[in-house]
Amino acid sequence: MNSENQDIFQLIFEEHKAVMLLMEPETGSIIDANKAAVAFYKYSKEQLLNLKIQDLNIFPAEKVEFERKKALEEKKSYFIFQHRLADGQICWVEVYSSPVTFNNTKLLYSIIHDITERYKAEEALKRNEEKFTKAFISNPNGIILSEKETGRIIEVNDSFLEMTGYLKNELIGKSSLEMHLFNDPDDREKMLEYLKRDGRLRNYKLKINDRSGREYSVLVAVETLQIGERSTIITTLQDITELKQLEEKLRKEHDLLQAIFETVPAMITIYDPRISEIHTNLEFHRVTGWEDSDLRHGNIMELVYPDPGYREQVSEFMKSLQPGYRDIIMTGKDGSAIDSSWANVRLPDGRQVGIGIDIRNRKKMEQELKEKNNDLTKVNGIMEDFVHIAAHDLRGPIANLTAMSQLLEQQPTPEIKDSLFKMLAPIVEKLRNTVDGLLETVNMQTENSGIHKTLKFEDVFNNVLEELKMERLPENIMVTSDFNDAPEIIYIEAYLKSALKNLLSNAMKYSAGKKDAAVKVTSERHGEFIRLSVADNGIGINLEAAGDNLFKPFRRFTSKAQGTGMGLYILKNIIEKNGGYIEVESSPEKGTTFKCYLRPYDAPLPDSGGFPEDQ
Repeated sequence: MNSENQDIFQLIFEEHKAVMLLMEPETGSIIDANKAAVAFYKYSKEQLLNLKIQDLNIFPAEKVEFERKKALEEKKSYFIFQHRLADGQICWVEVYSSPVTFNNTKLLYSIIHDITERYKAEEALKRNEEKFTKAFISNPNGIILSEKETGRIIEVNDSFLEMTGYLKNELIGKSSLEMHLFNDPDDREKMLEYLKRDGRLRNYKLKINDRSGREYSVLVAVETLQIGERSTIITTLQDITELKQLEEKLRKEHDLLQAIFETVPAMITIYDPRISEIHTNLEFHRVTGWEDSDLRHGNIMELVYPDPGYREQVSEFMKSLQPGYRDIIMTGKDGSAIDSSWANVRLPDGRQVGIGIDIRNRKKMEQELKEKNNDLTKVNGIMEDFVHIAAHDLRGPIANLTAMSQLLEQQPTPEIKDSLFKMLAPIVEKLRNTVDGLLETVNMQTENSGIHKTLKFEDVFNNVLEELKMERLPENIMVTSDFNDAPEIIYIEAYLKSALKNLLSNAMKYSAGKKDAAVKVTSERHGEFIRLSVADNGIGINLEAAGDNLFKPFRRFTSKAQGTGMGLYILKNIIEKNGGYIEVESSPEKGTTFKCYLRPYDAPLPDSGGFPEDQ
């Protein structure tokens, strides 16, 4: 290089913006460094000129020397190294190095570019490409890389091959339409339209065909991908065939459960506490009359259990989740009381299911069974008394009849036989009365109750009086009545007639023979009862002596009048059987008053509150 060229080179070298160094090729000592080099390495020029290139290059000195010799021998001119700056920072640099002769000395001339940012970007790109490749290959979902315009397949992953049964060489270069991958060929155009509109496609459901023609349900995601100048799309396909089958199975099970929910002959409620929402089935609506519209506009608990105290009891039972059923009285839309039985269970998701049964018919049957059982118990008791009393009361008349029969056989004269026959009359009468009393007791307990209806006390009273007159009861007794306060009652006619007949018959029999004998019959309202009173001024009863035997069958407390001893027993059974009770006031030789508290059939039954089984 001549002197003039050296001056030009020196000027360019010094002022050029690129980092430039001149080095001694054998040792690597830096002979010269331009201003850009001073600025880049952050050393002063004097410091740089006291360094060797291996002081800047972090590669091992042997490798730096090896590469330097290649540059000197012009076997290689481009290198990528890492250089350390004065502040310790490491930078990636690309180095263009070649030999030059300067002042008759052979040197290495290096132009250095900082490529740290580019190198990092390239490395990041390389890592992303590796990640993409790994994700593409190992993804469990099928992936297709294809040309956007033609649909020709560029690449597929192993999962797609496993899904469809194709070999890779059967697919590469072919379009999805050529391979009949889409069950519906229009699906590809639809996907491209969504892609053009939104830039991507997510969760698109379609059906594809495998190599054998088998149909698969897949969930598709599509992204555009620019590879060089070629516009491609990457399609991910998730096989949801089993999921669709499971969904269909679950749908059928749901439909089955819904059908059961709506058709099962039991009330069902499903309460979700998370959203305070309750569902009820058709049976609930049928039994209670409450509709969905009622339940949407009102609190179901307040509607079905209007009494706050009872509602609290029901609520506590529901929360307790006690096992088994419990009887609960609901209120229908029409205000009627509905006997029901409920059980509650909690599902794993927190929802609470109530299962209820309409037990009105069962309750009715239980009540009827209870009444029949009570009646049977009473009848059994009566039969037991019947046996004992019959054995006792019939023994005497039968013994007398036997004796009279023997006497009749022994007496030869008609006169004596005639007198003996006359003695048979009172024995037979006593026997008849005993049998009549027994039969009346049995009939009263076993006969059908009949139908209740509105009865006027005056009419029943007059009818009974007429019957008693035919039975030749004493007639010199003043019998009066006053039914103004309670003129009528809803009751069973046979029961009211029997009760009044027994009361009047006893009052008249045990008042007979007394001067100014009188019997008074009255009816009065007494709360939910009607009190029917029969008062006489006859011989009276010693209540203390009678004790518990007053209303027992075949018990008589005087011999002053004839009777079977069954009247009071029958009276008590009639009154109590129909929900009433009796009070007696009596003093010997002063008279007796029987107060019969009759419960009309339209009177409300007593209610103690709480659950039915607690009452």
